[in-house]
Amino acid sequence: IAGSVAVGKSTTARVLQRVLTMLPTKPKVDLVTTDGFLYPNKVLNEKGIMNRKGFPESYDAKKLILFLAALKSGAQSISVPVYSHLEYDVLPDDQQQIIEQPDIIIVEGINVLQVNSERPRKGHSVFVSDFFDYSIYVHASEKNLLEWYTNRFESLRSTAFQNPASFFH
Repeated sequence: IAGSVAVGKSTTARVLQRVLTMLPTKPKVDLVTTDGFLYPNKVLNEKGIMNRKGFPESYDAKKLILFLAALKSGAQSISVPVYSHLEYDVLPDDQQQIIEQPDIIIVEGINVLQVNSERPRKGHSVFVSDFFDYSIYVHASEKNLLEWYTNRFESLRSTAFQNPASFFH
């Protein structure tokens, strides 16, 4: 599931996950967000791209591709990095999500359908979307996106940002 910031990707993914688990066959449906594949803040600072967090170059695309390849290859158990919006960073390795052979996996993120057409190619390029059986793009008007983003930010200012553990506190 892809789309712009504040368009409702996470909400769509959670609703779809819930609906799919209610099918008569009761499939095991896991959800992974690509936020966990962002480089940790320390790495972003070292690379001088903290101000580009969320842009394609701020993701560990190789790690995401390796995760998807392991999943498609039938790996029994795969660890997935987890992102904390409270800490505004990828959590330590001991707090990873474990994926154990789901019937369906939903991968949600701003970058899941992007291709890097500006990078020089050496042979065949592999893209995240090459691993998907179905793709959903969530779209909204720019006016709605601005309103939703602003509302979400204002809500966070009065809730999560008040938490002393919050990055933005």
